[in-house]
This record gives sequence, C-alpha cells and structure tokens, in this order.
Amino acid sequence: MERTPVSMEEALARILRHVPPPLKERVGLAEAAGRILAEPLVAEADVPSFRRAGVDGYAVRAQDVLGAAADRPIRLRVVGTVQAGDPPLDRPVGPGEAVRVMTGAPVPDGADAVVMLEHVEPEAPADGGDEAGGASEAGKAGVFFKAESRGAGGRRAEASSAAIVVRRPIETGKNVIEPGEDVRRGERLLSPGERLRSGAIALFAAYGYSSVAVFRPPRVVVISTGDELLEPGVPPAPGKIYDSNAPMLVAALRMLGVPADRYGIVPDRPEALGAAFRLLVDRYDVLITTGGVSDGDYDWVHPLIAELGGEVLFSRLQMKPGQPTSVARLGRAMLFALAGYPVASFVGFHLFVRPFVLSALGVPPERARMPEAEATLEVPFGRPSKLPRVVPVRYRFDGPRLVVRPTGRGRSSHIAELAPANGLMVVPPGEGLPEGAAVRLFVLDAFD
Repeated sequence: MERTPVSMEEALARILRHVPPPLKERVGLAEAAGRILAEPLVAEADVPSFRRAGVDGYAVRAQDVLGAAADRPIRLRVVGTVQAGDPPLDRPVGPGEAVRVMTGAPVPDGADAVVMLEHVEPEAPADGGDEAGGASEAGKAGVFFKAESRGAGGRRAEASSAAIVVRRPIETGKNVIEPGEDVRRGERLLSPGERLRSGAIALFAAYGYSSVAVFRPPRVVVISTGDELLEPGVPPAPGKIYDSNAPMLVAALRMLGVPADRYGIVPDRPEALGAAFRLLVDRYDVLITTGGVSDGDYDWVHPLIAELGGEVLFSRLQMKPGQPTSVARLGRAMLFALAGYPVASFVGFHLFVRPFVLSALGVPPERARMPEAEATLEVPFGRPSKLPRVVPVRYRFDGPRLVVRPTGRGRSSHIAELAPANGLMVVPPGEGLPEGAAVRLFVLDAFD
C-alpha cells in the first residue's frame, strides 16, 4: 500500500470532516459539571423578579431625606419590617415613613432607596432612657429599634412607636436592586457547545432546573499492541516493558470529560488484532491503537484496515514524531492508529484525537482545535530535521511574554519529557532554532 504523507494541517482537516453529529442526553444537575451543553439556556424570568434590598437598612422615600444633614436630622417613623424571604409589605411607604429591610428582602411600594443600617440612629426616648431597642448611644453602635413584632399566625404587627433619625441624604435608587438588573427575561445566558463550569451550574439552579441537556460523550476504547508489553502491576520480565501509552491516553480522555475503556494488550498476531477490531467496531465510536502501525514484519494495523474494508483518511504524516500515524473509518467507528513510542503517541493524541473527540462531544470545531499562541524560545533547540518537529515544552509567562523551554531532547522514546509538559512547540524543518526564536505553541492545559 502506498502511504503518501500529508501535513499536520491537512490531516486534521480530513479528520474533522468525519465528525458525526453529537447525540444529546439529559443528566442531573449534580452530574452536569464539566459536560458540554446541548441546548441554550434562555432566561424565563427577570432576575431578580422583584425589587429587593441590596443592604441591611431602611427603605425610604429619597425625597423625605433630601435635606438631611448632621445638624438637620430628619425623623422617620418605622412602620414595619421585611426579612429576606418574606412577601412584600401589604402597604406602601408613605411620607415620613420607613420600613426595616434585610438584604434580599422585597422593597416596599412607595420606597425608592434603602438607607444603610450604619447611616441611621434610633430616635432617643423623650426622657433619655434606654427602651424598646436602645437609646442614641446604642444607635451609634449600630443597634436598631425592632420595628415590629410577630402576632398570631405570623402576621406582621406595626410598632408605631419606633422611629429612626437620618443625618444624610440618599439618592433615588440607592441600594435597591431592580427587577431584571442581573438578567432580563428572554436573554440567552448559555449557548450549545459551552462547557458547564460551576458558574453555569449556578445559573441552572437559579431557575430551578434539576437536570440539563448535554451532549453524550463518544464511546472510546484504547487498544495496546505489542508482544513486548506488560500490564502495570505484573512482575517485570526480560525484554519486556510496561504499557504506559494506554493509561496515558485514558487519563487524557478523562481530563476532557470523556470516559474511556481499555481493551488491554493485543499480541503482534493478525488474528488477535482482527478479532479485537471485529468485536469493538460496533460497540465504540472511536478506537485508538498504539503501535503496530509502521511497515515492519509485525505491524498488522494497515493490512487489517484493508481486510475490513476501512476508508483510510491518511496513513503517514509529514512531521516528527509519529510519521506512521494513520486514521481510518471502520464502519461507523473512527480508528486512530497512533505510533508506539510514548512521545509520538502523546503528540498524535493531542493534535488529532483530541480535536475529533471534542467536536464529537459538541464543542464547536473552531474551539475543538488545539489552542495556539506565539511564544519565545528560552534556550537553543539544535536538533536538525528535514520535517517539522513537534516538541514537548513547558511554557510560562515572563512578564507580558510567553516563553517556552523544551522538557527534554525531543526524542520520541523519552517518556520523562511528558510529565512536565504543558505545551507542544512546532520546530520548522532545518538545523533547529536559536535562543529567542519565535515559535508556534500548542497549549495543552486548556480543554475547550
């Protein structure tokens, strides 16, 4: 089979043309965090739905205290109290009156401002004593008259003897949150394709939703190939290595919000790999293999794709690492055949699998692609190459600059380069790059 290499950009374009329409499901609000929204959230009502107090204090008519000053105090009679959660007061606030309100309580009709509790004083009794909630000294300390008592059945009873003194004016609307000030009815709050973070969950809860329509994650299985592989946890053996690719790929998928299964290790025999493909192709949306994708005597992925009538999207890349990386369709499933070396498998996943999976999850294609930035290389990178090279790096901010440093020597087999990497640097063909060179950076630690 002729394996014509394609560029990184062309490979991704071919992949994204085969993304299936995402499927919806409804999950409980507690399970929706991190999922991708499938239906828009449109405000069904104003938030808040009523005029409410923004502070603890007294609801007043601003015109009544327009001339208040330290040497010209204005007395207001307290005619009721409204706590947060109470229904609105059953009478308007009239001239010379005030209503004690708590933060979040309905502001009574007639009132158009709320004087903060710290800005009022209880009226001192005529004899200068200390009754019904405190004298003037208590008022200066922030103590207030209890403006009402609770009668039979919880009805509010006015305490007509209570009064406050205001020594400063207040503008109309001060400390009053108007209906719709936060959200207007009919406003689109969230759109399909957005990842549901904790703030989005709060919006759904604020409107009383107990469940959310989200996109169903694609069903993904990871298959490791190779006689040399051992499962982690079993005793070591001569000539064997532990399978690190499958745990890495499953972890990377779960960080995207996509649960993934492991099929296990398949030996380098065509009948074993063929049996795995035939079993899994109708059960999963995405099959990911590692190893067995080159042209060696024990590389059986490509012959099996042809045997099963698969549609090859590409079978070789114009880049390093992972030149033999291949992608094909097997029936309804997409097969990503990644190279076996750890760095090659890591790079292939992030550049090609990740955008496909995020798109299938409902993320818009432009956001499903790897986030990119321009960065400055902190140290020289001197490995020559005839092909573009993708290198694991650690990026950081140096003031306003984004700078990167390779996490190793850029060798495909060096697994230790992966742990500190939070980005991938693209090195163009040539002799390498000098310190201070501008480089193309793919950001790894952003998921949509």
